[in-house]
Amino acid sequence: MVVKSRPPSDSKIKERFEDAEALLFASSQTLITVLRARSFSEAARVLGVRQSTISRQVRSLEDRLGVSLFERCAAGTRATDAGLRVAARLEQISALARRAVQEARDLGEARSGRLRLGFVGSFATSPAADILARYRRLQPGVRLQLTELGATELSRQVINRELDCAWVASWRSPSPDLVCEVLWKEPLYLAVPTTRRTAETVLWSELSNQVLLARPGAELDLLYSALQQAGVARPDVQFHDCSRESLMALVAQGDGVAIMTESFARLGRSGVRFARIDEPGAEVAMCVMYRRDRDNPPLRRLLAITRGWLGENHDKLPPLVL
Repeated sequence: MVVKSRPPSDSKIKERFEDAEALLFASSQTLITVLRARSFSEAARVLGVRQSTISRQVRSLEDRLGVSLFERCAAGTRATDAGLRVAARLEQISALARRAVQEARDLGEARSGRLRLGFVGSFATSPAADILARYRRLQPGVRLQLTELGATELSRQVINRELDCAWVASWRSPSPDLVCEVLWKEPLYLAVPTTRRTAETVLWSELSNQVLLARPGAELDLLYSALQQAGVARPDVQFHDCSRESLMALVAQGDGVAIMTESFARLGRSGVRFARIDEPGAEVAMCVMYRRDRDNPPLRRLLAITRGWLGENHDKLPPLVL
């Protein structure tokens, strides 16, 4: 009685194909080495294994594929047409794999990628410029995208992942998802027109019955709290949607006074005098804000470079809070 064997089912065929595919990838280095060496023994020496291991691996793969990959002869080993095609494809895959690994390493070491950094205007004249110059020098492959906005809009964009981080002043995190890391602190100065006689230092009382010029998004809660503790009435605040330079022009022409950071005051402005506010807590914390769940190597490098720069230049800054 003749028993006819059943043809393999689709699932069995798929299983055999997947086994052969897995074995092919596992043996890729062996096949490429044998092809280049044209010798099983030389390939074994290069790979640091026994020749029997090479022979067994190639034979097993040929059995799974159902085709000979190499011809063995007295002169050595020669790849068949199938062997040449398989080896060529494996070399392409190997090159792609090496490229993928290198790209991943470049990203991990922040050699490439993108960093979207937001900032409020007060950072334009602060040590941030020196920090960014160092970052560009050390990370030339990272594409830096800068955005100047108010603190409220910056925090929204960081929360929504539209920005990777933001440099803000005296910002209290509006979301538990955000980290607000204090970098340094700067004293506050009162900007007044030069036509007005003012001492080198002033008190909060100088703001009494004054028109305070500010830009939209300015953080005034801390100012109001300080004025209340000092028993000084709130000034008449007028908001102007303009640059800080334009705000100084308004001060120069006598439209009011403004509060600026020390780094900005150092630059000086025509028609404007800057007087340091000599009061406890009359300073602004300069912070970097980012998401707690950040996973951006260029951002990690920025934070590391920033901390390193601050540590090296602490004597040039007001008291640091690191």
